[in-house]
Amino acid sequence: MVKMENFTFSLQKVLEYRMQVEDQVKAQFAQIVAAENQQSSLLDEVVQEKNAMMETPQRSLGRMQVTRRYLMALNEQIMLCRQQLLELGSQKEEVRAQLIEAQKQRKVLERLKAKQLTAFKKELAVDQQKQLDDFHRPKQLLGVN
Repeated sequence: MVKMENFTFSLQKVLEYRMQVEDQVKAQFAQIVAAENQQSSLLDEVVQEKNAMMETPQRSLGRMQVTRRYLMALNEQIMLCRQQLLELGSQKEEVRAQLIEAQKQRKVLERLKAKQLTAFKKELAVDQQKQLDDFHRPKQLLGVN
């Protein structure tokens, strides 16, 4: 009878840990992308508000002064949004590099696992063939078919 053995990858826990790290970095990357999209939308809204205010005719001196102060505040908000977008962009690139490294680390172990599994299957096939040969050999010695 052929004995079936189960394949166990000795570094399975390490592989699972690396997959977990990769998932965490992916989540972090997704958060940064979402924040970047939100900040970009906010910037677009502020720019549209500024453009609308600049197109609105001002009929009195007091209204012109209020509008000018509001436009200055919008310009400050636009500068802040752009600065935050730059910071988020640099964070995104750092996390992207971490994600690429985490994926490389995981893939190294997955390739190793695949190689070990292939070697295991080959060894198992050789053992099974050897057992079959041993099973048929006594019959051949006795002259029985």
